[in-house]
Amino acid sequence: MTPSLRSLTPQAVSKHSTTDTPDITVIARRENIPASYAQLMLPLAFLAPSIVTAILEGHQPADLSLDRLIKRTTLALDWSAQRQHLGFSG
Repeated sequence: MTPSLRSLTPQAVSKHSTTDTPDITVIARRENIPASYAQLMLPLAFLAPSIVTAILEGHQPADLSLDRLIKRTTLALDWSAQRQHLGFSG
């Protein structure tokens, strides 16, 4: 079963906040997941807090899926740009 966008967002934020190293293989080994999966999920840790809140409350844009989010080749670090690119208003 594929995890939902809602269930993975806090998980990714948690992984980032406890990570002292940028080495994806160390993170993957510690979490017992493939490095390729860790690499896909790590950008979720840099989502704007308002985006995380909206996802957790189920208020994300209808076309924003986990697949769309993790397969983005880049995710802006600027939270306003994130909101715009991911289809959040305001």
